[in-house]
Amino acid sequence: MMKDWMVLCLSDKIPIMAVKTSLIVGTILVLINHCDALLEGNHPPVWKILCTYIVPYCVSTFGAVSQKQFTQQYTSPNGDYFPIASKGDEQWN
Repeated sequence: MMKDWMVLCLSDKIPIMAVKTSLIVGTILVLINHCDALLEGNHPPVWKILCTYIVPYCVSTFGAVSQKQFTQQYTSPNGDYFPIASKGDEQWN
């Protein structure tokens, strides 16, 4: 299970998209959280800056892998997608 998850983490373009997301979101969060210190010429601790970039990377990766697992679970071997009923569908009325 964990091995499968790690394989999915490194598959397709998940790492590239996670890095792009991390750079964009992380930079915005650094500006929001540390703008006052940066404008005063102070430097926030490096570990706080790193965490500000690592968290969006992890969230993006987790979301992409979860979606990929969900899609694989509801896709037939020949690539057909099995629709999933929800409360808004006719069969629930």
